[in-house]
Amino acid sequence: MKLRSITLQSRIGKRTIILGMLLTVLISSFATTSMAGWETQWIDKFDGTGVDWNNWTAQIQANFNNEVQCYTNDDTSVNKNYDVSGGTLKIIARRQLVNCPGLGGASRTWTSGRINSKDKQEFLYGRLESRIRFLNLEGGTWPAFWMLENRIFEDPIAGDNDFINWPNPGAGEIDVWEWFANSPATYITNFFNTNGCGSEVRYTYPGGPADVQQWHDYAIEWDANAVKFYIDDILVTSQNISTCPQYKEPMFVLLNVAMGGNLGGAIDPALNLATMEVDYIAHCIPTTSNNATRCNESTPAGIEDLIIFEDLERADWAAWDSSGGSTPTAVIDGDMLYAEAMEFSINGSTVTGFTTRAPFATNGTPYNASSIVATGTLEFDLKVTTLPTVGATDWKLKVESTGAATEAEVSLSSSIEAHAAPVLNQWLHYSFNLSDLDALGLDASAIDLVLVFPEFGTGDGAIFRIDNVKILQNAAQTTTTTTTASSGGSSG
Repeated sequence: MKLRSITLQSRIGKRTIILGMLLTVLISSFATTSMAGWETQWIDKFDGTGVDWNNWTAQIQANFNNEVQCYTNDDTSVNKNYDVSGGTLKIIARRQLVNCPGLGGASRTWTSGRINSKDKQEFLYGRLESRIRFLNLEGGTWPAFWMLENRIFEDPIAGDNDFINWPNPGAGEIDVWEWFANSPATYITNFFNTNGCGSEVRYTYPGGPADVQQWHDYAIEWDANAVKFYIDDILVTSQNISTCPQYKEPMFVLLNVAMGGNLGGAIDPALNLATMEVDYIAHCIPTTSNNATRCNESTPAGIEDLIIFEDLERADWAAWDSSGGSTPTAVIDGDMLYAEAMEFSINGSTVTGFTTRAPFATNGTPYNASSIVATGTLEFDLKVTTLPTVGATDWKLKVESTGAATEAEVSLSSSIEAHAAPVLNQWLHYSFNLSDLDALGLDASAIDLVLVFPEFGTGDGAIFRIDNVKILQNAAQTTTTTTTASSGGSSG
């Protein structure tokens, strides 16, 4: 089921990109005169006892640049390459001779760690920030904090159009912080793509090489027009990507320590351990609700999107038939883009959908969407497999809150997509602005029921499937202008 879930995420993401581009155009005049604050969309504080593999994949098959390490997924053994303790992640490169499992048993003289967030935590625009220090100045090391576009042909391979070779469109690279022991007084920010976008810029540590051993906050701020690189509160460079066809789709983050090879250089024979320590890594999106300038553990958290149903029924958002005349059932749909869908049948006069209310849902909690009414949408996919006995009828969306204290009901034909009517055996996507539902009287602070159904009393005999039921915040992205010229020629 993971493969199908990832495919759906990619599919929804592409639609979100289009919406994000529209939002960028709409707010550009505002953003150039007023800088929003930031709110946390995701953060890993590394406050557990091991790597949170819900966020990360160990890329054990990575083998590039003639490096000498074997990447592992070891966060438990005595010689582990990932140590989560004391509120930080330590990626530890160790001198040890191994037959590398990820490389078919090839002999390697070092082990190390490389983790990425592909298919688990991916980002389109915003601020990405991490607090990092590297503990070693000996020769041969190459730690990095960087990003790749999410269609690259690298682990984990989901089969969701992720077959693009680096650095083509869909597989471009942004280096937020790369440090080489053979050039220890500087670190690199850079781009790799096939369109000549961006250029390498190096930052010189004021205190010389020893500065890399101190904690620093490395960050980018990224939108459709520019990528800005920061160390602490210092702007390193602003690169114009407004005409670049790449970097307009979701990217994921990587953290790793490479050893030797083309760029790491000769390894100091006295070096046996090299450690990159990470305090946190966070992604933030713009907000007008605060004036935060950083994206860290102190940044206010934003509201999370609500996934009511996507391949799997949630106990706290139960599928529901108001009359009890049928039992909604999760079924495998023939279209692989949709995988599991919830199938509803109309027997008599009833309405159907999803609810947080007891006794139907377990530990259900109403969703507070009051802070995202201006930009939020309620979205779902619908396929009718059997029409009502009466034939054509008006299909409805109804949303209730606070135990039916407030509600809003609309025809599906009023969706943003303006589909005239469901089409037999064809999936259609529907989205509705929360602002429109709010204008009809819905109190968005406690949404506890979402219904999709043929008009009451006219739907008998209908069978239909619903998937990807979500309330999305669609936070508008800050658009900036820059006069920095882009220069091509990046290569890998």
